Amino acid sequence: MKTRNILLNIVTSVMLLINYSFLASNGLLSILKDKSFVIRIMLMAVLFIVLQKNSKGVNDQKDKYLNILCFLFGIFLLVGDSYRTYGTIKAIYSFPLIIVSILKYISLCHILKIILYKVKSILDNKKWKSFIKSNRFIAFFDKHPFLTPFIILACSWSIYYIAFYPIVLSPDPSYQIRQALGERTKYSDYSILLDEKVNITNHHPVIHTLLLGTCLRIGRALINDNFGLFIYSFIQGVFMALTLSWSIKYLKEKGVNDKYLIFMIMCYAFVPMFPFYAINANKDVYYSLFIMWLLMLLFDIIHGKEKITFKKGIGLFLILLLICLFRNNGVYLIVLIYPFMLIYNRINIKQISIIFLSVFCLFFGYKHFLLPSLKITDTSPREAMSLFFQQTARYVINHEDELTNSDKEIIGTIIDYDIIKTKYNSKLSDPIKNTYNKFATKEDLAHYFKVWFKGLAKHPMTYVDATVNNVYGYFDPGDISWYIYYKFNPVVTKNGLVDYHYNNLSMLRNILTLYGTTFICIPLIGLISNIGINAWIVIAYTIWILREKRFKYIVMVLPALISLLICIASPVNTYFRYAMPFVFPNLFLIGTWLLIKKN
Repeated sequence: MKTRNILLNIVTSVMLLINYSFLASNGLLSILKDKSFVIRIMLMAVLFIVLQKNSKGVNDQKDKYLNILCFLFGIFLLVGDSYRTYGTIKAIYSFPLIIVSILKYISLCHILKIILYKVKSILDNKKWKSFIKSNRFIAFFDKHPFLTPFIILACSWSIYYIAFYPIVLSPDPSYQIRQALGERTKYSDYSILLDEKVNITNHHPVIHTLLLGTCLRIGRALINDNFGLFIYSFIQGVFMALTLSWSIKYLKEKGVNDKYLIFMIMCYAFVPMFPFYAINANKDVYYSLFIMWLLMLLFDIIHGKEKITFKKGIGLFLILLLICLFRNNGVYLIVLIYPFMLIYNRINIKQISIIFLSVFCLFFGYKHFLLPSLKITDTSPREAMSLFFQQTARYVINHEDELTNSDKEIIGTIIDYDIIKTKYNSKLSDPIKNTYNKFATKEDLAHYFKVWFKGLAKHPMTYVDATVNNVYGYFDPGDISWYIYYKFNPVVTKNGLVDYHYNNLSMLRNILTLYGTTFICIPLIGLISNIGINAWIVIAYTIWILREKRFKYIVMVLPALISLLICIASPVNTYFRYAMPFVFPNLFLIGTWLLIKKN
């Protein structure tokens, strides 16, 4: 066993520093000639020592479900590395890279086992007991479980509000503000408007667009446009701090140990994704926070066996409705949760049915009657077509010679065929999707899908490559992409529509931006913001529920799993704001796991 552990540590320390991109650029035999060879050897030695120190007893753990998790983790990381380097899965099975693939798989499984073993050791550590009894901060926290984190978050986030006053506007909310003020935007051009005089559309949730516009108008009436934008960011920041603080209070009252709760407070206060999104105007912020409130309500209902009180029923109804109103695909989450709630909470079947069906009816009336009566156009059908367009584009690039002139014409009636070869981006569907013909009929789409199915039958791997290229980053911790907004966006200021500008504290903004953009690269602690790691936390939680046969708690991971499915169908690979609905609530989800495990 000791020899096996040493061999595993040697393989792992070597393979963690050799990836497909390195081999692709240097070749398998040229590693020895590489200038960084000596440095790599030194790093490998350090890694080996660290692994030797932390891997004792790891392989003594016999757990079928842990092996399943490690298997899936290793496979997904291999796939991600292959697609990141070659844009296809070929690196995994082509010779001689298949040897590297096998060794990398072994090392990834080994490193995951070590991490999980160390996490378990930390959670089981009893040294905290004496610290908790004697610490004044813990005593204050015990007395004020909500106020303590709220004050800490308010203090730590205030520097971001000062530096980026009044708000960080990314492109989407900038266009939403223009729509709220009656201006025509590109989103008006994507659809056939019900009324040419009404430029606002439901491409972005109307409720969120009106909230942005209302705050701006209030600030403009009181002081200036900047103050109106600050009103929005202030309300959102207070709501976020309140939500995160309440989640900590909730877990503390349920019996989660203080060491984990302090870890949560530190993360919420000092991991930059939280303050950066507190001051950002994207709709996904509110949506992610509503998901957290939903999880708290669901845990109360599922964990206990009491009847749903009137107060909780109203709370659940409002949260479900807000989830639908603040995200166009939020209704799918509600639809998929509903049957599981009926199965695993039979004592409340009547109440659950009344609440969920009421939300469905209200949202249906809002979307199909209220908005059309106000001449507000619904979102374009192209939003659901991203994956199909990416698959078609890749097929055109790889197999155009197999397409007939009729096939090309049919594709051209839906998207701009002529730009496919020059504009195709394997990780972003917008360049192709944005050429969607809004005047395309149902008959045009039917013809298009016939061509699409013909391509699928001939070259299924081309479609697989197109799909995986567009989604692998959501499961691959090695894909570290942009994840925070910080740049000044001038879209809203065009033609003097809004007087939006940052203050003169550029040095402070640069320091915070540097911290925010580099945080994700910090070893271990930076993984808190890593999309792939957060996805695997959700997958691990799900596998644990199945292993322990705690099936009713599957409801707790459903919002995250559904959010992952939505990411798969999304137009962008590794896009942080799409991942927020499962990244932001994950610390709370881990807290519920500790509770279930404890009980």
